[in-house]
Amino acid sequence: MSCYWVAEVVPLAVTALLPLVLMPALGVASIHTVARAYLSETNMMFLSSLMLSVAIEECQLHKRFALKMLTLVGARPQWLMAGFMFTTTFISLWISDTACAALMSPIAFSLLEAMMIHKMAPAHKRTGENQAGSQKRRDLESSTEPTRLDFSRLSKKDRGICKCLMLIVAHASLIGGTGTINSTAPNLIFRATLQKYFPGEDTGISYISWMTFAIPPMIGCMTASWLIVQIQFIGFRHIVRLFEAPSEEERMDEKYVSKTVDTAYNELGPMTFAEVSTLIIFILTIFSWFTSDPQVFDGWTVYFKKGYVTDACTGILAVFILFVWPREIPDFFFLRSKSDRNRLTIRRESLLTWDAIKRRFPWSVILLLGSGDMTLFPAKNARVHPLYLALPATIGPSFSFMLPMASPPNAIVYETGAMSMLDMVSLSETES
Repeated sequence: MSCYWVAEVVPLAVTALLPLVLMPALGVASIHTVARAYLSETNMMFLSSLMLSVAIEECQLHKRFALKMLTLVGARPQWLMAGFMFTTTFISLWISDTACAALMSPIAFSLLEAMMIHKMAPAHKRTGENQAGSQKRRDLESSTEPTRLDFSRLSKKDRGICKCLMLIVAHASLIGGTGTINSTAPNLIFRATLQKYFPGEDTGISYISWMTFAIPPMIGCMTASWLIVQIQFIGFRHIVRLFEAPSEEERMDEKYVSKTVDTAYNELGPMTFAEVSTLIIFILTIFSWFTSDPQVFDGWTVYFKKGYVTDACTGILAVFILFVWPREIPDFFFLRSKSDRNRLTIRRESLLTWDAIKRRFPWSVILLLGSGDMTLFPAKNARVHPLYLALPATIGPSFSFMLPMASPPNAIVYETGAMSMLDMVSLSETES
């Protein structure tokens, strides 16, 4: 099955269905055992996390946060890249790395257009033209601003800045996924594996203990990536200039970037009822995951029968509320004026709709989670502490920086044309 995944003979999610046929046929496990793995407690936890992220995307709450952070960090290239690194990493803690890269990549590209379009060199003119025609075209070019960013017409330094910013988006999306236990599929498979093969054991893995373990190295990797990407494509001198006064050209760039970010943020307007509601539900859900079994003190799950209520329960409850709570202020009878109480109640659309789930939800991930769990049967008899092998295997996939096809964030930024595949490979050799 791994060969099918690597070769992509059929879509990954279709390959993930093979255990449902092969394992019963080969006598490895019954169909009842295999089928249960595709909708386990871990899968329901991941399903609820993905639906929460879909709700955030639907109301554009993540875009508001990203633009607000960029208005605070300043517009110098070094600080701008640091701002993108921090913002993208933070957002990736709570939503999938693919959704995070899909959000931040257009924002980064629009900022590059604001910074770089006025720096583009004139396009090369064809030879053999008469003088009048050449002069006419020159006049036209001088009076018309280019509207599309062409990386080939930028200086080496400016191309380096473009590469840095787009690659930082991809790397931060992947690095941020290591920070929480439910942010990426490998993390959830890791937790499910411990629960499956060591039932009833105190593994010490909880939402808060994972963050305690993962956040410090995540911050270190985030900082290292920010430095290495800039040194690779712009040079160490670019980092040193962070502590020097900006040049006239840099001040002009800052002006363009600040204007672009401020305009985009102001276009969002004030926070809507949907954004506030989604934010409150999201914060309460995260708080419930933090306090369910924090290890350092008794969590709220001690008030229920042991093993009956888990993080998946609160996640599904939050999703249910998202499907019920309206996007606009409810049209309750008692909230209307006396003269307005005779009309019929207006039905409001909910924060999360099934149409949004059909459009945005990555159903293939659920199948991949189930099949990934089933491939672990042969590993049960390993005579090594499982965390020694499981933790590196869990964190490792989140550092797949080398090729566009290695991860969706890589593919998203590669499609912008800001960098070549060789750029990604050479950087990955240094960074990894």
